[in-house]
This record gives sequence, C-alpha cells and structure tokens, in this order.
Amino acid sequence: LGDVYKRQLRDRLITEGNPAIEILLQQWPTADRSRLRQLVRAARERPAAGDRSARKLFRYLSTLREEHADNTAPSVDSE
Repeated sequence: LGDVYKRQLRDRLITEGNPAIEILLQQWPTADRSRLRQLVRAARERPAAGDRSARKLFRYLSTLREEHADNTAPSVDSE
C-alpha cells in the first residue's frame, strides 16, 4: 500500500472509530482488534499526542499490509 492510502485509512479509523475498525477487520481478520482500538483511541482522545499516536497507527497499518501479501486492502471509501 502506498503512503497516501495508509494515511487515508488511518484518518478514517481516527474519524470513524469502531465502525471503521470493523470494516478493516473484515478485510484483514488477523489484525489485532484490541491493538487497533488502543491505537485509534489514543489518537482520538489525546489530541496533544495525536501526531505521535497517529504515527503509531500508521506504522501498525504498514505492518498489517506486509502480513497480507495477497494485495487485499480495506476500502477507505465511506459506506
């Protein structure tokens, strides 16, 4: 996945929270639900640390993408 896509996905997760997490988990079922929720919650609840938290979420999405070499990717479009 390109960086632009991962940023869009990260931003959608932060903006929408649990509904976006559930969509991501449908596409990438091996993702760690609790880790995702923790990272998203940190980015949403602590705006002062938002940049750091958002970077952590971005890195986790990068790791997930590496684990899913079949090129499937969750949609960043709102449903």
